[in-house]
Amino acid sequence: MFRFFIIFFIYLKSLNATSISIAIPGLAKVGNACFLNMLLKNISKSSLNSFDIKIYLTNEKDFLLGDGEISLFKLNKNQTYNTSVPINLKENDKCSNIKNVKVFLKKCYFDKNTKVENCNSLLKVDNNKLNNKNLNVAILKNKNFYNSEKNNIFFISELDIYLKALDNNLVEKYKIRTEKSGMMIVKGKNNIFKEGDLILELEMVSINNINDVKKILKRVKNENKDSVIVNFIRDNKKKLIAAYLK
Repeated sequence: MFRFFIIFFIYLKSLNATSISIAIPGLAKVGNACFLNMLLKNISKSSLNSFDIKIYLTNEKDFLLGDGEISLFKLNKNQTYNTSVPINLKENDKCSNIKNVKVFLKKCYFDKNTKVENCNSLLKVDNNKLNNKNLNVAILKNKNFYNSEKNNIFFISELDIYLKALDNNLVEKYKIRTEKSGMMIVKGKNNIFKEGDLILELEMVSINNINDVKKILKRVKNENKDSVIVNFIRDNKKKLIAAYLK
């Protein structure tokens, strides 16, 4: 039994390690079509049975120009995969305007079809000479940042506030300067918070979606605490408070 526990612990540890390295060597326009050259490498100790990556392309002002997606069904450990991903542009003549590449790992399965809950944490940007110097490549923490139509509002009864994951529409509405993740307060009766406050951390842990919020609040209640530490931004200035729970 003890031996089984050790083997299982080592396996979990290998899954938590950075597993997929990504590089963007270039961008090409062929006729009216736009393609992104992508280089992927499995740098984990396990084979990947399948995974899906969503790609968002923006200009120098971070306005969304288009998106793309890639699905792979097998990537062995230490294997490198080079491919060209077709980009769905909003306007066909904007391919050369692309300056930022944002990627999000939607789902992934390792050996024996083991599904990983937080796949996106496995991505790493390969900062070597293979990356095109004219393109900024980054891992997107919030999968709905450029897809506000799928971004729902959630009521948090413990704090008497309504939250919505930060997206590009909220960034523009509340004039957020640098942040690309967090939970925005869009409505509430709590006297401490107000509409437009952007919550970045609870109990000093980063939050990117509603599941992160619920998990931390559940832990706080299980520890019989009557307040939660909240790190948030108001008017682009960071604040740290202890908010009492209802």
